[in-house]
Amino acid sequence: MNEYDDLTMAGINARRAPPPSTALNTRKKAAPAFKPYTPQFSETATVTVRRLAWALGCSMPATVNHLVELLPSLYAAETVCSHCQDKEKCSLCSFKTAAPTPLKDFIYL
Repeated sequence: MNEYDDLTMAGINARRAPPPSTALNTRKKAAPAFKPYTPQFSETATVTVRRLAWALGCSMPATVNHLVELLPSLYAAETVCSHCQDKEKCSLCSFKTAAPTPLKDFIYL
């Protein structure tokens, strides 16, 4: 056995060992204010967003946020709002707070 094997075995054993029982480990974590939704994108969407993120010089989540901010300028709020299934979050929704967009620029669903 050489030094590398010793370090490898030490790392494996450290990962197998149960965490020490301390007061910190027995406390429950506070629940987040909301449970974030983690969407599963298609491979094409992921590749496209990654390249757009590189072009914008920001992270992929920030890029998705930028894209979401643009949606009210592309889709008619009336159409989106009429199909909404969560009327309790209207104050947070970009379609309610966005400036009106000229009718010729809308994409109707």
